[in-house]
Amino acid sequence: MKALKNIKLLIFAIIFLLILPSNAFSQSCQGFHHHKNCLMYDSYDFKQYGQARSALLEINKSFTYKAVFYGQKDYKMSVCTETGYSPVRYRLINAETKEVFYDNIEDDYVESVGFTIDKSITMIIEVTILAKDIRPEDPIDIRACVGIQILWRKAPKLGF
Repeated sequence: MKALKNIKLLIFAIIFLLILPSNAFSQSCQGFHHHKNCLMYDSYDFKQYGQARSALLEINKSFTYKAVFYGQKDYKMSVCTETGYSPVRYRLINAETKEVFYDNIEDDYVESVGFTIDKSITMIIEVTILAKDIRPEDPIDIRACVGIQILWRKAPKLGF
């Protein structure tokens, strides 16, 4: 009798797993920008900026979003991805003029950059996973988590 009950439970469990939606097993990138690969050291006087993001991206497809950077502040930004999916190219583009403020291709795909903003500006952050060493055998292999960590602090006053 107990064996029959165990078999029924096993059959129920198998059926339950088979009818779960396929996205229940999808990769979650929520909070990936807090991953240890995204952390920036020597940033004790910087604060987490609310426009930091994480996303699941496809290789060689650009992802963009707009972020407001307020004037009179120093910023540090780091872009990271899962192990093996480097390099990641990112660009900061002035949303109004479409002028490229920064492109990490010029610095051999450096993962982090620091800059100061004098006047508030809306920027388009464009991120592309290049992953030159990935040869996907499975469609899932063409996607990876990306984190954009942004830190800020008030810019110190300069001069006497």
